[in-house]
Amino acid sequence: TSTVSVANASAEAEKMSGGEITYRITERWKAERYYIYIWDGLPGGENLYEWQSQKSRMTVSEDGATATYNVPEGSWNLMILSNNKGNMTYDTVFNQNCIGDTFTTELDTSLAPVDDPLEPIIVWDNNPDCGRHREIDVNRLIPEGHAYLPGESDNTLFKDFCDKYGPKEDGSCLWEEEHNYNSWEEAKATLASNLNLTEEPTEMPTEETTEAKTEAPTEKPTSTATSAPTATSKATTAPTTANTNTNTAKGTVNTSQNSLLMALALTFVASLGVVFGVNKKKNSNL
Repeated sequence: TSTVSVANASAEAEKMSGGEITYRITERWKAERYYIYIWDGLPGGENLYEWQSQKSRMTVSEDGATATYNVPEGSWNLMILSNNKGNMTYDTVFNQNCIGDTFTTELDTSLAPVDDPLEPIIVWDNNPDCGRHREIDVNRLIPEGHAYLPGESDNTLFKDFCDKYGPKEDGSCLWEEEHNYNSWEEAKATLASNLNLTEEPTEMPTEETTEAKTEAPTEKPTSTATSAPTATSKATTAPTTANTNTNTAKGTVNTSQNSLLMALALTFVASLGVVFGVNKKKNSNL
């Protein structure tokens, strides 16, 4: 199976003090000889011994129920159990906590269909966070396994997949060269979905959109709407004052004119009275 898993280059392997690990042998994978292949899976890491060398052979108990191996001191984080019948486990994450622990082999029933029975997984009795190394099945675009090396996460697995299979500066794309059943964009979206990842961030755009939609439509139109009626009210008041002043002025002019007419009339009447009196006096003298 083609898989992708590249550990973080900045991570460092844990230093193991060394000690014994025990395999509880199962009937399905019973054999005469068992081997433990150990290495550092981080970039630049080293292998402990050659594949199925004498130094990597386990010691089987007299009753054939268990096999033990003494892990030497060093920076190790991955192991594979194999036997002389061609069985071998998937890459298995282990650490210092696994020293002194016991493991067994099982089928990986988390996948459907169940994987090859000749390639089981290691299950630790007391370290559930260790076990099958998490990788990307490139053909099925799904993650397999659950245990991470230092610095690994689903985000780093996705990035490594994109770096390896995605478009390059020269225009080439390894994915579309080797897998012609779907496009690169479809493959990337499928893997992101199967890893429960979102390729684009959602927090920042949501905040910016909310501010743009809540501030501009509520503040600016409201200010404009309230200012306009206020200006209209002032315009209405101004004509009222002007009309009042005009009417008052007109009233004042009319009053002055009436007073003048009355004064003239009285003067005229008085003049008539004087004339009448003079004439009366002349007639009496006659």
